[in-house]
Amino acid sequence: MRILVVEDTVLKYVDICRNIKRCCDAEFTQAKTLDEAKRIIEEMPSDRPFDLFVTDMYYPLKAGGEDSESGFKFIGLVNERGLEIPIIICSTIKYRAEDMKNVIGSVQYNKRVDIGQEFEELIKKVKGDER
Repeated sequence: MRILVVEDTVLKYVDICRNIKRCCDAEFTQAKTLDEAKRIIEEMPSDRPFDLFVTDMYYPLKAGGEDSESGFKFIGLVNERGLEIPIIICSTIKYRAEDMKNVIGSVQYNKRVDIGQEFEELIKKVKGDER
């Protein structure tokens, strides 16, 4: 499974990858800014697209800046380009995902919660293993 993780904090990125690897074999690419995510998507080979996007909701648009809307802008970018790639939100806030196109769920990043179990349930949706 090829996964693009849009997250600017190294420790959180590593934690996300470690928890996803608990439930599936995955190859990860990291984008630390919205501009970097756009570039990676533009360069994504059509014969080998990503299987999943994981996005934080607060990270820089460009190197050196912050934006509280960056996660929403990333989701908008995916939808504007017509990409039918599922998105998981992973943020310190649990977002309601039902009304966001391509968003299959939200994982609240919190050291007191087993995010691995939450990712496992959402990865089952991506793989079609839902029971």
